[in-house]
Amino acid sequence: MQFVLTPISAELRFFARPVRSDVPSQGSHTRAVPWNPSGPSALLMDLIEVDIDAEIEHGKPLYVSGAVARIPPEAIEEHEIVYRVRRTTDMAERGDLLIVEQRSTAATGELVVAFRGPNAFLGHWWAKHGLHELHVSPDETITGELLIAGAVTLIVRPK
Repeated sequence: MQFVLTPISAELRFFARPVRSDVPSQGSHTRAVPWNPSGPSALLMDLIEVDIDAEIEHGKPLYVSGAVARIPPEAIEEHEIVYRVRRTTDMAERGDLLIVEQRSTAATGELVVAFRGPNAFLGHWWAKHGLHELHVSPDETITGELLIAGAVTLIVRPK
C-alpha cells in the first residue's frame, strides 16, 4: 500500500496565503516528516498498526469504529491520536487519516478538530480580538461555543 504524507505547515494554514517552497516554515507546530514518498520507496517503508480513535464527518457526532490502520512510524508520535475522514470536505478526502495532537488551544490558522456540542468539525481555527470561529471552507464559517479537541499535525492519505 502506498501513502502520501501531507504535513500541515505554516504556509498551508491560511486560505489566501500562497505556498512558497523556497522558504522554510518557522514557528510551525508541525514536526518534520519525510518528503512525500512515491513509487518503489513508498513500498519499502515499514508500517505500524494504529487504532483509529474515531471517524469524523463534518457536523456530525464522532463514529467509533474500532478499526485499525497501518501507517509509517514517522507519521505519528505516542501522544497523538488518529481520526479517519468519513466524507470528503474542503479540508480532507474520504479515507484520509488525520494525525491529531490532543490539546484545547490552537493558534490562528491551525487546522483543528473542534466540537460544537456533540458535533465534530474540521477546519482552520481563527481567534482574534476576543472572537473565535472555525473556517471549514473559503465560504463557510462555524461560530458559537466551539471546543478544540486537537490540532492536525499530519494527513495520511492511503493510495
